[in-house]
Amino acid sequence: MPQHYDYSSLPLMSLAELTSLSAETKRSPNDLDIFLRWEIPKDDLEARRVDKALKKIWVNWSRAQRERLLKTAEGIGRAERAKQLWNPKASRSQYLRLAKSGTDAARLVKELAVIVPPPWNRDSRPVGQLVTSLLAYVNDVLDVTLVAEKNLAGWVAREQVRDLLRETPKISGRPTWVLLRDLVWLATRMEIEPSVSTIRSYRRHSGTSRTQTPAFSHMKRNWPLINEVFGGPPGERKGPGRFQKPLQDSLA
Repeated sequence: MPQHYDYSSLPLMSLAELTSLSAETKRSPNDLDIFLRWEIPKDDLEARRVDKALKKIWVNWSRAQRERLLKTAEGIGRAERAKQLWNPKASRSQYLRLAKSGTDAARLVKELAVIVPPPWNRDSRPVGQLVTSLLAYVNDVLDVTLVAEKNLAGWVAREQVRDLLRETPKISGRPTWVLLRDLVWLATRMEIEPSVSTIRSYRRHSGTSRTQTPAFSHMKRNWPLINEVFGGPPGERKGPGRFQKPLQDSLA
């Protein structure tokens, strides 16, 4: 019988970590290079100015802290783009269906792990490959829903900013709001240039409770499920996902 957990007091894995997990095993040495990551020409003078300021700020940061900063810029960029693209009449029903399909895939991952427990190697290797595909789909649903659902995208971006401020070093320096704005601009391929006041507004956890769309509400209700399949057993707030090590072993 599958275990049932009480999530009422469970501290969830940070959203910045969750939205980056699908690429955890595919990272290359260049994924922190903003020119390669965001496909920016190396000779762009403005991008080089931002890159110089960035390297000065994070010289003593860990790789995880650097990744968190870039993910936060990307999250704010998605939220700002979602504001521009938001069409409530066209979006409500179709993205609710999409969100439900993502949580259905997450439930199937849990069910597969009960039917055929890891490690997934030899005869069970195809199960590991199926779990990999399902987790990638769940992550893609999150990405698409974040872009389409302005409230969900804004909520995630605020969570990312909160995590960034909490975990970046206070002594060795934090990114300025101006630098974060510039990174958002680069992360959106120089298509969106929000004001500094807009970037600062992401510190506040407000503005979504009265206007939650059905897809946003669905994802919030099912966040413990998504967190479990990506983030590990209850009580493990950080660290590799529950299925990451078995998947690495089965797909090696």
